[in-house]
Amino acid sequence: MDGIAVCKAFVLEELVVRMYHERQSQQMCLVHALNALFQKPQFTAKSLDEICYTLNDSRWFNPHRMSVDRICFDKLHALIVNVPTKSFLPLWKGRHWYTILRLDNGKLINLDSKLSQPEEIHDIYEHCRRLLMKTGDANQLFLVVEL
Repeated sequence: MDGIAVCKAFVLEELVVRMYHERQSQQMCLVHALNALFQKPQFTAKSLDEICYTLNDSRWFNPHRMSVDRICFDKLHALIVNVPTKSFLPLWKGRHWYTILRLDNGKLINLDSKLSQPEEIHDIYEHCRRLLMKTGDANQLFLVVEL
């Protein structure tokens, strides 16, 4: 694996939580975000490339787009967040991916690979609202819900 993977214990309100958390490496943040979601090194850049080759991108309408006010956060298992990033190269527009995961105790944890360690999110609605208000459609939230 290219990134530094850490299964680290951290204290969350007197509860020791072991989280799989990869640090940012080689602009592979989608790989890190998905591995954080699955809490193990499930994907590599090569395996995600293979998935991309099988996807059909010729869709004109996406019925799953919605405003943050319509999200049912009670059924949320995780979020994959995709945000634009500033680049040193003027014409290259980068993007950053990270995971927010709900623990069994209901707490939501930010597993962003740019963080030195996982962080708890106390108000997920406000966190998502701020993300989407900053840049409108440039930020994307992918919801992971249990069906």
